Amino acid sequence: MSRFWYAKWNEYAVTRMFWFFTKGESYPENRPSIIEWAFDIPVNRGVHTGSSVILYVNERDKRAPRYRNVGTKRLAKLEIDLNKINFRRKLFAPKRLMGRHWYHTFHCTIEATYESAWISYALKLKGELVSGYSFDVAKR
Repeated sequence: MSRFWYAKWNEYAVTRMFWFFTKGESYPENRPSIIEWAFDIPVNRGVHTGSSVILYVNERDKRAPRYRNVGTKRLAKLEIDLNKINFRRKLFAPKRLMGRHWYHTFHCTIEATYESAWISYALKLKGELVSGYSFDVAKR
């Protein structure tokens, strides 16, 4: 586990892993597993128009690790392009002060849907699809 300086909170932080399911656990087909996620966009920066979520897999460890380790491999990256989001009032997050800067915090869900031959990931902002990724399990 390595910590990093998080200027927004003015303290050290670590990135913790959240897993959709663990080894040996069964998962329902056609019914998404959901993880809540939030990202912050600085209010005063016109250049920063996106964020991303990286999805990982760990087939080596017997138990799901809390932090990324050598057995944790990148599976997919969900990109969030705020220029493509229709910022109707219901989607826009109110701003809040963190550290010395103002941010908009967007609360999202990441949904993983499993089938016998493929897996699909969808990032949704207030129920609307923002980014997605799917792949054939046999070809991975």
